[in-house]
Amino acid sequence: MAALLLALVFSQDQAAQAAPQQQPSPPPPSMLEGPMRIELTSIRERRSASFIEGDTAPVSNDLTLQFRVRGEQLMQIARYGRPIFSQITDSSGKSLVDPSEYSDSEKNYTGRQLALPSRLERSGLVFAARILAPQRKAAEISIIKGTFRVVYATQHESIYIDNPRQYQGRTIDHPRLKEYGIEIFVLPPGQPARAQITANDVALRFVSGEERIHDVIHCDPWLKQLRSRTMAMRDDEGR
Repeated sequence: MAALLLALVFSQDQAAQAAPQQQPSPPPPSMLEGPMRIELTSIRERRSASFIEGDTAPVSNDLTLQFRVRGEQLMQIARYGRPIFSQITDSSGKSLVDPSEYSDSEKNYTGRQLALPSRLERSGLVFAARILAPQRKAAEISIIKGTFRVVYATQHESIYIDNPRQYQGRTIDHPRLKEYGIEIFVLPPGQPARAQITANDVALRFVSGEERIHDVIHCDPWLKQLRSRTMAMRDDEGR
């Protein structure tokens, strides 16, 4: 271990004065305390215009809102969805969202929570949403209403599916999946065609209960995890 030695020299005609003690900074507030809540942490506005004659490219005027989720159940969040706003209005009265534009898949979507516990404790669960830019005369965002879907889990269960290719073209038959209301359809060989499925690939469609699935991994016969890459895509029917 290296040591650093500081030699302090004071002038004889000046009295040595002790440096004032600095008060330690208070610890940052914990993201794991209090009821579960969502906070708006930042707003970023972007406006652009084209001055090129004949340019018909759309002008981009939008507002990005950043939120964070915090509270005592933060570490139990296993999956979360997209913010679905029913109303966002600026102080001029302009509506910045159209609730009818949300598809059913957007309303029901949830993805895995992948942030490390240390990051959650430090920053909370951070997500962003992009909306229309407000009127220039607007002084503030006056109303924000919406929903944010969160799936909590205090324990996990591993379910092993032996040779999933035996179910190609039909639904996986497993009693625990049925008990949890999870339906997984294994696409027939070669589908989806646009993805150039090979003999080493398996395409799954999560028909129902996807919000209960934390992760899907591939194992060899000795249950050792195999390296794999998961990709989301549409099947030949557009689902």
